[in-house]
Amino acid sequence: MNTVRLIANVKRWLAQPVGDKAAKDLAFLDAICNVARHPSDPPGSSAWLTEGRAARALWAAGRYRLAARRFDSALSGLMALPGGTNGLSAADRQLAWDVCAARAECRTYLGFPQEAIEELSLIPPAERRPWYDWSRAFALHQLAFAERVPFAADPGLQMSAPGDEHWYEESNRLIDRTKQRLSPDEQFDIELLRAANWGAISRHRQMAGGDAAIARSSAATALREFMRAPPPSSNATWSWQKERRGRFPLIELPIDPVSAGTAIRTWRQAYAEHYHANLRQAGLPELSPAVISDDGEVDPIEDHADDRAA
Repeated sequence: MNTVRLIANVKRWLAQPVGDKAAKDLAFLDAICNVARHPSDPPGSSAWLTEGRAARALWAAGRYRLAARRFDSALSGLMALPGGTNGLSAADRQLAWDVCAARAECRTYLGFPQEAIEELSLIPPAERRPWYDWSRAFALHQLAFAERVPFAADPGLQMSAPGDEHWYEESNRLIDRTKQRLSPDEQFDIELLRAANWGAISRHRQMAGGDAAIARSSAATALREFMRAPPPSSNATWSWQKERRGRFPLIELPIDPVSAGTAIRTWRQAYAEHYHANLRQAGLPELSPAVISDDGEVDPIEDHADDRAA
């Protein structure tokens, strides 16, 4: 299986389209991981691209350590090229930016949204695909927490605080600029992030003052728009359980700037809960109604021992 098909299967796993029963099964994710460990591409394929695509798939499979190593390998390969990305053809340079953008998106999930924003800003504006800006909009949402509670610091009472509104407003403005460049299906999908932004604004106004009701109404409107996506999209029965397929790691990782064990786990739990609470405020259910849809399986293992030695 080459890495183009591998990425297609990652998208199936994350989206679990209506009627695609296989993508709900944990065995589907395990198969993605197994292939990503030993990806194969046609002769002549660039090693950096194979490594980058494999890293993206491993991340989706929750193999955080291994994915980080593969991303680093891909970037090392790119930097070793004569002239770097400037020495590539236009088509290959776009693929290189895909690898860089995927790495930045993963860093947002790790808990480093500011670094993700900075890395995405290095991609020339004329060569940014719409999903790069979507990733940046998500990083802005998470930055509202990371700016307030430094990495590995004790969240304390701030665990429930949504952060300043301007980050969510900036994220929504970026969504507005990006939305029409997305595919028809993605134009529905991005509305989930808008719902989370308005949910956060509503929560902030409940604590700090302001019209929380209008913000909550805007959050609900965005969530309804997200759920209007027609089949085979499963948005109509989306839930937090499904959203958890885009996983925030909870464990301490070698890539972390400090080593603090339990403190890192506590911080990462609060970092993930930030997004969860904002979507909950928008009205996203924890689980889909059992009579309508099966939410599928999510890998319960955080720390895969075989990733340490791979």
